[in-house]
Amino acid sequence: MFGFLRKIFGTQNERELRKLQPMVDQINALEEEISALSDDQIRQKADGIREELKLAREEMDPEVEKVR
Repeated sequence: MFGFLRKIFGTQNERELRKLQPMVDQINALEEEISALSDDQIRQKADGIREELKLAREEMDPEVEKVR
């Protein structure tokens, strides 16, 4: 009986992999774009991401303090 259910629903690992596959596909889609960049362009992108994260954190800090 369990073999039949496993064939339909898959194992726990298979279900987890199916759940993660869209994220893997997004990451793989970025590979071409990133590999075409020079080292300096990658550094600039990383700096931009860091700045976005910093700003997002600064926006959240007051809310975090309220919770504390």
